[in-house]
Amino acid sequence: MRKVFAICLVILGIGCASSSHGTKIEESRVSEIQKGVTTRAQIQQMFGQPMNVSLMGDGRRMMVYSYTQSDTHVKGTSFIPFAGAYMGGSEGTTEHQQLQIVLNKADVVEDYELSSGTNNLDHSNHGFSSSVSSTPAAPPAK
Repeated sequence: MRKVFAICLVILGIGCASSSHGTKIEESRVSEIQKGVTTRAQIQQMFGQPMNVSLMGDGRRMMVYSYTQSDTHVKGTSFIPFAGAYMGGSEGTTEHQQLQIVLNKADVVEDYELSSGTNNLDHSNHGFSSSVSSTPAAPPAK
């Protein structure tokens, strides 16, 4: 009986995956940014090194911070002999955040925007279909 239980735990563990990329953006810290006041150095103190810094044609810079976390697991019906190929699949969620900050030529924040949301994933084997539904986060209070 213990062997059966152990095998079930191993099978269930194999069917799960979690990954993340970047550093989660604390939305409470984003509200501390002040246009025309906050400097590039202060932004980097709050959020660390950006994923990307781009030089714009007019001399301004755009800093981009990005975070993605994905959690997926195989549906239990996938493990039913023969029928699992038709009834199984995987499902999960993906959370994403992106903070874009525009700095003027003096390295002071000119503008910024945080976008975030969650995608619910369902990859079903019945009919070999997949679907994604997205839920955007509420815009930050001003």
